[in-house]
Amino acid sequence: MSELIAGKYELLDEIGKGGMGTVYRARHLSLDRIVAIKILSEELAAAEEFRERFQHEATILAQLVHPNIVAVYDIERVNNTYCIIMEYVEGKSLQKLIDERALKERDVLLIGAQIARALHYAHQHGVIHRDVKPDNILVTAEKIAKGEPINYVISYGSKSIPLFGQQYGIGYADTLPVANSILPMNGADVSPSTPGQDVQAQLAGIEALLNTGQIDCLSIQPLDDVSMTDITNKAMSQGIPVFTVGVTSNANEFANFTQVSYDEGKQAAQIVADWMKENGKDLKVFAVSGGDPSASWAQGRMKGFIDGITALVPGSSFVNSASDAIVTSYDPAKTYDTYKAFLTGNPDVQFIENVDIGAEHLDRAITDSGRKGEVFSIGWNLSEGQFQGIEDDIQVAALDQAWSQQAGYGALACATYLKDGLVMPNTQELVPVTKANVAEARKELDAIMK
Repeated sequence: MSELIAGKYELLDEIGKGGMGTVYRARHLSLDRIVAIKILSEELAAAEEFRERFQHEATILAQLVHPNIVAVYDIERVNNTYCIIMEYVEGKSLQKLIDERALKERDVLLIGAQIARALHYAHQHGVIHRDVKPDNILVTAEKIAKGEPINYVISYGSKSIPLFGQQYGIGYADTLPVANSILPMNGADVSPSTPGQDVQAQLAGIEALLNTGQIDCLSIQPLDDVSMTDITNKAMSQGIPVFTVGVTSNANEFANFTQVSYDEGKQAAQIVADWMKENGKDLKVFAVSGGDPSASWAQGRMKGFIDGITALVPGSSFVNSASDAIVTSYDPAKTYDTYKAFLTGNPDVQFIENVDIGAEHLDRAITDSGRKGEVFSIGWNLSEGQFQGIEDDIQVAALDQAWSQQAGYGALACATYLKDGLVMPNTQELVPVTKANVAEARKELDAIMK
């Protein structure tokens, strides 16, 4: 078959026939691209009603751009009829697939989720299919059931942070086999690798996979909750369940494993106030700091801490506020130098809250500045350096967010939901490590890091 259509499409072979016409596999000669061409039968083309219907179908499909909807490239007039030039999809109909063998549970989930995404997208654009059936659904070759797992994707911002990123990686690796025992999954990690808070890198990694149409479930630890809102809503609009950890995306997410940042800050304030009372400390001058204090979650922790201390410690004051907090970065040397300079410039300060990591470098700066016993700290997350600061009576507490559990939550949540439709509850809680339980916390962290 070497017939030319519109002088540029070479018909190769017939691949299907329906009530309105015949579909051929063809080659675009100048682009050397394989396409599908649907030609309206000449009998139907003779009727204006069918010509209009055919052209309307092409116009509607051309407006839909979605990984699970066949793309329309062009419409051409050919002799006494019309044809639609479409994306060629290598595969077979869902009906043929069903006729060949019984589909496995994971196959049904994989294919069904994509059908749902496509229909949801079409409905959002005012298009109703009206003829959804296995014969009208093409399953691409790579998606034909071969026992392939569900595609689960994570993007955790903290993986780029030394030590704590390692805790995330370990938690993810340890939990994935458990999740796979619930439902086999391919876990793709697109967490940003650049140091610090590279929001754009996180967005780009998620967007790239989202556009492939290969994501069945997504778990995000947003670096910036505001910037993650649109991408979360986009995924949810495609029928992809989104679970967030650590920080909520403030979007239409499915479920989360996180706390309210402001409440975390107030909890830290209560711990400090109780410690002061128990140890007879009369501290009045406070400060707030963090690696990225501009982030909304950091702002929440600082504001909660400031409000809490102001209410619980009469006569207290802050040398700075959440809007002008100490910016320490995530580099240990820079963090240490920043605190050394701050302590020199603020001889009256008595207590500093660090809202994420970095308290261990603050503790060293306090010691090296000769301010041990005069200046104290509280920090987030766990490290050997913070344990030492607690034992040395510099750090009041380290607030454990259970990072390894955060990392594992997404895989478990995806597997549980995709298999049984069940949503895992949010069991995230902030656990303070103090001098009373620092030895136990060290053992637990050592066990995680082995």
